[in-house]
Amino acid sequence: NAFALRARATLAAKQHREASLKSQYARGVELQATGNASAAAECFRRAVEADPKDALSWYSLGLCSAAQAQLPVAADALRESVRLVPHDALSHAALGSVLHGIAAARIRGEALAATAAVGGHDSTTAALLEEAKVHFTHALKLDPSLPEAHANLGLALLDEGNVRTAVVELRAAIRGAEDAVARTAGSRGSSSDDSPVTYPPRIFYTLGCALRLQGDRTAASAAFA
Repeated sequence: NAFALRARATLAAKQHREASLKSQYARGVELQATGNASAAAECFRRAVEADPKDALSWYSLGLCSAAQAQLPVAADALRESVRLVPHDALSHAALGSVLHGIAAARIRGEALAATAAVGGHDSTTAALLEEAKVHFTHALKLDPSLPEAHANLGLALLDEGNVRTAVVELRAAIRGAEDAVARTAGSRGSSSDDSPVTYPPRIFYTLGCALRLQGDRTAASAAFA
């Protein structure tokens, strides 16, 4: 009958839409893996247009947009991902990183224009740093061992002038990375000595600068080494 035909047509349309969505996402992942962030972002954009509740595609769109230095676009996408899945540590950490990136660009602009206020930044920059810290903190509540969140929270705190707490977070980032390597080595049944720990050089450099600001030249030299 007509009702059954309409039901079949609706089901077929839904299945076609879901298949198309999966295809767009899968193609985006493939392109992202090859480093083609622009084409990957377009696939993820089509996926969220087809299903605005697809948190994973919003997250991937945010990462690809950030990779192209499209930070405001990335922030919007990652905010949507966090809204849809509020208990995902990586989404909060990624959003915090993007927001801090926007704030850091503004701080550089303030410095170049010689307009940075003593002891603080303009209200927009301060709000961005505060929002970034909120997301880093939330990420760490969900996953206390997440090295990236510790590191980026440390950088944001340093930009605020909170040197003492920044040092704590940067050191926590290094410990978290060491623990992650140890866990990986243990799961493989090998010694942690077989898996040397490597960090982005900027973490050590930033830690050294922070320690020097604290007046601890010995610890700063060790971080720079």
